[in-house]
Amino acid sequence: MNQEAEDLLHKWENNDPNIRAIWKMMNTWAKKGFNESFSKLDVKFDKEYFESDIYKKGKEIINTAIDGENFEQAEDNAVIARLEKYNLPDKVLLRSDGTSLYVTQDIYLAKKKKEDFNYDKSIYVVGNEQNTYFKQLFKILELLGFSEEMIHLNYGMVYLPEGKMKSREGQTVDADEIIEEVYNLAKKEILKLQNLLFFQSYHQ
Repeated sequence: MNQEAEDLLHKWENNDPNIRAIWKMMNTWAKKGFNESFSKLDVKFDKEYFESDIYKKGKEIINTAIDGENFEQAEDNAVIARLEKYNLPDKVLLRSDGTSLYVTQDIYLAKKKKEDFNYDKSIYVVGNEQNTYFKQLFKILELLGFSEEMIHLNYGMVYLPEGKMKSREGQTVDADEIIEEVYNLAKKEILKLQNLLFFQSYHQ
């Protein structure tokens, strides 16, 4: 399964027309679903960034940074950030077949956001299971000469009776169901309060 996923990613990054067509169709479905959920909460974004638009720039930055010291190309051609001397685990930045990872995109995204918004502080609101990842990312960006102030604002995990939520395995709670349930509970409480106020007013 992992090998099949890697093969698909390799084809996608090499613009295989069939894989790209399927990806575009699924991406459209996902985006439509997100927009429907966000609209219920009146959530709007000033700008949206997509991995498909930034991964190439991330790869360029990484390939340019290879110096044999902080950024090293391994025997299998994977590019690795050597972070153990900073008391962090080493981090693979590019796979041996040259395909990208999340960190590949996050490296360029940090710079792109600075260019677009010239922020004073960039805050990443992500669960605490990614604590080590963000320490690695911020150190890598520092080694690349990008020393802007960045903060990982973490939060605890929400567990289901079956254990940790895992979107890739389908073990989740649907956001729209939660929104609907909260709406109904709020409506119920408001009606109770209205009835109570009416009852008190009626008997005064």
